[in-house]
Amino acid sequence: MGLSLGTISISLATNIIVTGLTAGRLRWGGRQTAAILGPHHLDKYTRATSVIAVPHSLRD
Repeated sequence: MGLSLGTISISLATNIIVTGLTAGRLRWGGRQTAAILGPHHLDKYTRATSVIAVPHSLRD
């Protein structure tokens, strides 16, 4: 029993939308951090979110 084209399309579209929203939220948070604390803290924020986000995206 295979998946239909519609099911695959909806799954793909959902994954693309959620990935884009997540990336946008991380970028927005980084910009807010840089605006409030300065660019030095942006590097620390980027590293911290990378440590959290990357392993979760690879755990499939």
